[in-house]
Amino acid sequence: LNNPAAGFLGQGSIGGFEGNVTVTHPITGEFLFATDGNVVYKASTGLQATGSAVGGNGSSGEAAAVIPDPNGILGRNFLIIGNSASNTTGSIRMAKYDLQTNVVSGVTSILSGGINEALEVIPHTNGTDYWILVSTSDQKVKSYLYSKASGFNSTPASSTDVPDLAGVSATAIAQYSFISWDPRTPGKVLIARHNKVGLANFDPSTGA
Repeated sequence: LNNPAAGFLGQGSIGGFEGNVTVTHPITGEFLFATDGNVVYKASTGLQATGSAVGGNGSSGEAAAVIPDPNGILGRNFLIIGNSASNTTGSIRMAKYDLQTNVVSGVTSILSGGINEALEVIPHTNGTDYWILVSTSDQKVKSYLYSKASGFNSTPASSTDVPDLAGVSATAIAQYSFISWDPRTPGKVLIARHNKVGLANFDPSTGA
């Protein structure tokens, strides 16, 4: 991280070594901030954000995701999503982040327990809302809506069976989970668990 005042790179320490997220300006490409799902560092100063820790685990394979806050100022206000799973199932945490003031606030648990290390966010086709996809301990991948109008909806919009491999430990089940989406192929989601990889259909207008 750039710290002009000190004149060196590397101020502070992101604890994550598996699922860090960096956020850049969509037009200029400027590096804005980074997070491991627990702490946040502002790129222009290298300073750690003040306020609460988000609660994600830096050792989670997909520890963090970031979306613009639909009810905030574009380019200033963000929602940090942290995954606390690591070797065992965990929960999904969410917090507000103000880039201008470098403050994290409003931390809450949006999904409590039973979450594996996989996490993805996908934009809704309406341009304001988002889908949050997770892998769960009941052998499913579920999508949840975060909307500008009503926030997080804890009722899954969809649920896809992804069976565990027979004889695999609960630790491995939690660890070896991965979800990935590419905007170049918006109708598909890549899902990995253990030694299996699958490509599932996904409709960003419905979350199914």
